[in-house]
Amino acid sequence: MLGKQQSWRKTIAAMAFFMTAATAYANPDDHTQQTMRPEVATLIKQATAVYLGVSTFYSEITEKTTRSAENGTAASTSKFVLALDRSNARFCYHDITNPTGTAAVSNGKTFLNYDSNRNQYIEKRAPTDFKGINIVDDITFEPIGGYLIALMLQGDAQADRDIRKALSTATIDPVVNENGRKLTPLHILLGATQEPYNVYFNDEHQIVRTSLKLKSADSSVDIEEQIGDAKLNKPVDPAVFLYTPPVNAIKVDHFMAPQRPGDAVLNTLRPQLAAFVAGQVPGTKTDVVALMKQASQAYSNMQTYSHTATFRVTGTVDGKKVDNSARFALAMSKPNKYAFKSLTRSPVAVVTDGTSLIDFRASEYTKGPAPANISDIKLDQDDFDPVAGSYLVSVLLQDRAFKDPKILGILYKGTVHRGITVDSKVWDALEFPMQGGLIFVLFFDPRTHLVVRAAAKVPDQDLILSETFEDVTIDKPVPQSAFTYALPADAKLIKKSGK
Repeated sequence: MLGKQQSWRKTIAAMAFFMTAATAYANPDDHTQQTMRPEVATLIKQATAVYLGVSTFYSEITEKTTRSAENGTAASTSKFVLALDRSNARFCYHDITNPTGTAAVSNGKTFLNYDSNRNQYIEKRAPTDFKGINIVDDITFEPIGGYLIALMLQGDAQADRDIRKALSTATIDPVVNENGRKLTPLHILLGATQEPYNVYFNDEHQIVRTSLKLKSADSSVDIEEQIGDAKLNKPVDPAVFLYTPPVNAIKVDHFMAPQRPGDAVLNTLRPQLAAFVAGQVPGTKTDVVALMKQASQAYSNMQTYSHTATFRVTGTVDGKKVDNSARFALAMSKPNKYAFKSLTRSPVAVVTDGTSLIDFRASEYTKGPAPANISDIKLDQDDFDPVAGSYLVSVLLQDRAFKDPKILGILYKGTVHRGITVDSKVWDALEFPMQGGLIFVLFFDPRTHLVVRAAAKVPDQDLILSETFEDVTIDKPVPQSAFTYALPADAKLIKKSGK
């Protein structure tokens, strides 16, 4: 899947993690092939035939990001390897810039798949055919062009629902001449935020580069991806298909949470997010940064914290009244005790008593030693469906609001309203758009800067989503029982022994 790009890539389609209930009503997934314009369908068919027909493929993909604002210009570069040898099902997708970046590598005998977001990896017998690797759900692709090529190498560019949707509205722009070669630009709008990509195909129907250009009143971001010197049907060095996960990575049977739609889009926003945090994106964004800095200071200074959260969906569906709710508990005690767990349906729990850490979801769990500090606990948005406020509070308690890409993805799209009156009380509100046209609002107490509730209305439907906090305690002793969790009898441990 497109990178946890987040995450598409992160939320921002990955922000769908905020309200699973809302997207269930408003955004049912369509797994069928979607109709493309005839000229687009022809181009995709021709390109797929090229990649599906090769016996070997190798390319080093370079992604250069240039960020410009009033105070200057900055650039960064990342490199990735994409390689395939069909004769023995050897495959490699590897971030070679970041030593702890994503990697999915098969040497024909063993398949290693490392998820950098969860710091987990899978090690299993390699499939006998490249199509046996689930590149849509299990691999975090960042470069868009590289991901499209990987899909085509497997024979189906529409296997990913975000790509499928983008291709259904894609257009072909006039041919351009670059350095003596003619390129056909395919224009796609990717993900919930409709990021405008151009994917360039050469005369041999191969993808050679992609570009994304985003502009606002006072800044711009250009992302150029070059599929460097792609080698088709030529021997690939066997060393390309060798990989060792980071020494502290956790081996699991399978990843507990497949990637969310929107992850790929989120990672493409990384440069903008970096500029945002650095104060290089002026205008209304500075209000968002200021609000979050106030909240971060308030929460990160706490020694203990606890609350219960109630999530409700109310309204009318098909003429019938709906009033469903679920309850969750959150607790923290420094340096390293933490618990988030459901109190009603949809069992989920991330709990550490300071000695061991359990991450449980959908009858599966991992167990390992507790981190030394609460900030080192890896929290995943999937653990917090559908309570967005509790996830944000947890990240604020960790002092990671400006480090978590999914949170930054929300903040970057957000707008702050200071001093608004709701229910005869005055609040500061952070409003941001979500997948499916949902407008989500987080309410902050303007005196304490603490999150007090969250709410959203499903567009074109009589449905209100809300999350409210009760029994909030700060800097008071938290019972040890808050940091315990009784696993269901049928819970399956998915961590393997050893490394």
